[in-house]
Amino acid sequence: MGTCLFLQDENTIKRIEEIKEFAQKNIYDTEESTWIPGDRPEFVLTSGTIRAVFTLTKHENELFRHLSISNKTNLPSPHVVLEICSLFGFTHSIGFDSKKGFIPLPQGTPDPSCGQKSLSKISIDVSKVENCIIVTQKIEDSYEKS
Repeated sequence: MGTCLFLQDENTIKRIEEIKEFAQKNIYDTEESTWIPGDRPEFVLTSGTIRAVFTLTKHENELFRHLSISNKTNLPSPHVVLEICSLFGFTHSIGFDSKKGFIPLPQGTPDPSCGQKSLSKISIDVSKVENCIIVTQKIEDSYEKS
């Protein structure tokens, strides 16, 4: 089994804030954008063996947080995924069960790890081929670019 290393230091936190700020100013529109977020370094965090790509994504007039987390040798560990999601502003809406894996908690369900209620449903997809976990969370029902 490979190693999953995420370095949460001052530089990583600063870089995450830069990515979030850039994403806020450069919304990825699934219908209009002609670029690929993972090909633009402004959306990419590299820390240890982890690579994360974060965007605010407009899809069918709704706005989502979109985060792809990959590891060089195997799937990122649940702890790392939950930590990175939190740092990028995802609300506490994900649980983890050792037998079932990641569990999106329904809206309003208390998260057992912190007691907070989830604000919006989270979607989680896993690609074992790419050692990648993709997490999305709707943040606005109706989004108009100003």
